[in-house]
Amino acid sequence: MSRDYAPRGSVRDHRCMPLIAYFREKAAQCRRLAANIAGDPTAEALLRLAEEFDAKAAAQVARERTALAIGDGDAKPRKARRRREK
Repeated sequence: MSRDYAPRGSVRDHRCMPLIAYFREKAAQCRRLAANIAGDPTAEALLRLAEEFDAKAAAQVARERTALAIGDGDAKPRKARRRREK
């Protein structure tokens, strides 16, 4: 089973960026193909597919940014310090 996202806690695992680049490349490829067959129903389907690939890339970017903002799961939680009594 393939995933369109990196496993949880694996932002450092470097799967996100190649996946984003893959989706963007596929979107561009669909647009190039659609441009060559303009006016055909297939061109419309290719343009819709390009939009889907763009949406997947944007979702992956958002996932990655969120993971970086909240931590990627590799960091250990900090223990609370005890206050010394005087």
